[in-house]
Amino acid sequence: MLVWCTGVSGSERTEFLREAAEYINEDPNDKRRAEVFDVGQMLNAVPAHLRYSDNHTDLLDGNEDLLHLHRVSALSELKDQILNSTADIKLISTHAAFMRAGRLVSGMDMNLFKQLFADDVNLFITVTHDANIIWSNLQARKEWQDQLELTDIVMWRTYETSITRILAEFLGVRFVELARRSNPSGIQGLTRTRPAPSIYLSYPITSILEEDPDLLERAADFGDQLMKAGFVVYDPLSIQDLNSPQTGEFHLTDEDPPLEQALSANRYIESQILSRDLQWVDQADMVVVYYPTELVSPGVFAEMSHARDVRRPVYLCEFPGRVSPFLGMFHQAAFDSIQETVSGLTKLYKEQLQASKNT
Repeated sequence: MLVWCTGVSGSERTEFLREAAEYINEDPNDKRRAEVFDVGQMLNAVPAHLRYSDNHTDLLDGNEDLLHLHRVSALSELKDQILNSTADIKLISTHAAFMRAGRLVSGMDMNLFKQLFADDVNLFITVTHDANIIWSNLQARKEWQDQLELTDIVMWRTYETSITRILAEFLGVRFVELARRSNPSGIQGLTRTRPAPSIYLSYPITSILEEDPDLLERAADFGDQLMKAGFVVYDPLSIQDLNSPQTGEFHLTDEDPPLEQALSANRYIESQILSRDLQWVDQADMVVVYYPTELVSPGVFAEMSHARDVRRPVYLCEFPGRVSPFLGMFHQAAFDSIQETVSGLTKLYKEQLQASKNT
C-alpha cells in the first residue's frame, strides 16, 4: 500500500509517520511492515552537480528551474526506493505547498507525480497540528525564522489540506486529515485491507467547560476505549489552537507568537474549527455524540445535521433526559453509558462485517 502524506513544515508530519510505522512494526498481531520515505531528505541528497544549496528550503526563494531539477532527482530516487522496498505499507512524507514571504509555492511537481506515482497511491493523508506549535517549530529553524506570521501559517495549513484533498478527489482515492496529536494506531487501521471503522467523536466542549471541565477527561477516555475496541477516532480536541474555547481568551507562553499575531489570526482559526470538524465528519464512517450535559451546544447539533446531510449514522451517548422525536431525525440509536456505546458499536460492526462476508 502506498500512502501519500502531506503536511506543512513544522507540523511534525514525518515524526508522526515514523511513530505510526513503529507502532505497526512492533504490533505482534500485525504481520505487515511499514516504512517511511522522507522526500525532504531526498531533496537534500541530490547529486553534487545538481546542488544549488545545502538547504533545500533556499530553493523556494530561487530559480524555479533549479527547484524542478532537484525535484526530478528526488522523486526519481523516491521511485527507486519504493520499488526496492519490501515494506507492505509505504508512507511518503512530503508537502503539497509552501508558504514563503506571502507567496504560495507548489510543493509538488504534478507532472512528475502523475508519471511516477498517481496510479499507485492508495490513500492520501494530511497531518495537521496546532498553529502556534507550528509557528514555534519554524521559529526554531534558521531557514524559517521570522519568515511567517501566525496568519500565514493558518492559511498555509488550509492550503495544504485543500490541495491534497482536491488531488485525492481527482484521482478517486480516499483522503483523510489526521491531527499530529492523534493516536498513531489510526494509520494502522486506515491501511488495513478492510479499513477499520472510523468515528468522529462529537461533544459539547464549551458547555462541558462551563459545567464540569473534568468531563473532558471522560470524553478523552471514551475515545481511548473506542480505539482499543478497534475504531479509528477523530477527536476535535486533537487540535488545540491558541484561544480558549470557553472564554475566547489567549493564554500565551514565551514559545507562542506575539499577542498581535494571535489576534490577527484568530478569525481564520475560528473558521477552520468549523471546516475541520465537518471534514472529520465527512471522512468518518459514523458520528458518536457524547453529551453528558443539559446545556445546549450549537456546534454539536450543527455536526449532527451535517452528518445527516452526508449520510453518516449518528449514535448518542449519555444524552440527558428524553430524546426528542425531532432529534430522532438525526440519530440511529441512543446508549445510556460509555461502556454500553462501545459494546453496542462493536457488536454492530461485527454484524455488518459478517453480513458482508455472507453476501
